[in-house]
Amino acid sequence: MKTELRVRVGGMIFVFVLVSFIAGCSVATKRQIIGEYIDDSDVAKIEKGVTNRSDILGLFGVPDKMRANENGSDYLYEYAEQTSTRFNYVVPAGSGRSVKTLLVRFDKDGLVQDYVFEKS
Repeated sequence: MKTELRVRVGGMIFVFVLVSFIAGCSVATKRQIIGEYIDDSDVAKIEKGVTNRSDILGLFGVPDKMRANENGSDYLYEYAEQTSTRFNYVVPAGSGRSVKTLLVRFDKDGLVQDYVFEKS
């Protein structure tokens, strides 16, 4: 009788440990986003000397930073996305980072004088 009870308790403990282990083998993905997405096709619409300040605001919204310069003003747009994956919520399994930056320089008339678009 005692042996049979030990076998049952041992079997239940084994099943409990097995289920706990399998349940613990999960994958968690965390995604962080900073800023508004900068669409490459919208950047392609910018024409120096043609596109104006209101066009840029229509395409990209309010900039993250604005500053005056000696010939007009600059608008800076920044977007960053970071993804990290972990097994069992502990062991790192990989990560990725995407960063886009758009700097638009306007002349005193509000036309795009120059712009720089970088992706990494």
